[in-house]
Amino acid sequence: MGNIQIFNPVFNQRVKQKSINLMGRIHLKPLPTGLGIYLNNFLLRRVRPNQNGAFELRIDLSELTEGDHQIEIRAIAGHSTERAFVTFRMVSEQDSEESEPQGSDNPPPDEPPDPSS
Repeated sequence: MGNIQIFNPVFNQRVKQKSINLMGRIHLKPLPTGLGIYLNNFLLRRVRPNQNGAFELRIDLSELTEGDHQIEIRAIAGHSTERAFVTFRMVSEQDSEESEPQGSDNPPPDEPPDPSS
């Protein structure tokens, strides 16, 4: 286990919402007074973990395009920097886990079935 855990979002999570709740915990003693929260290598904000090392922050995703994005947490610990990363994927409102998988045997609705199969 690393010194920083990210509970939400999970690795490669598909996100449709325009914001996401970042949640995690830092396991360093003494606790750092602040954590840097980065989105795609840009500092969004600094947050202070509570006395148990937990932190939570709502992140606005409304300006992000579809595709992969990365959140990074940085904490200064003594003479080093501890880091944790999580990648998530922005998807469109129409994109759905319930949609038909690619490679399906079902033809698109506007094409007749192939009589040779």
